[in-house]
Amino acid sequence: MYKLLLVSDKEDIRRLYADFSEWENLGFERPAVAANAQEGIALLKSRRFDAVSSLLSVAEGKQFFAYLSR
Repeated sequence: MYKLLLVSDKEDIRRLYADFSEWENLGFERPAVAANAQEGIALLKSRRFDAVSSLLSVAEGKQFFAYLSR
C-alpha cells in the first residue's frame, strides 16, 4: 500500500480526504493529514511517504516547498 501525505490549510479539503472511503481500493493507506506547512514538515521528518498532495496559501506553500526542495 502506498503512503500519502496531504498538507492543506483548508479544512474542507482535509475533511474530504478524511471522509473518502476508497483509499484501499486505490492502493493507498488512509492518508496522513497536516493542517499547515509546519505539521507537514514534521510528518516528512518522521515518516516516509510515496506521494504528497498539498493545497496551501501562498505563505504556507512557500515554506513547505522550500523544505521539499532541499
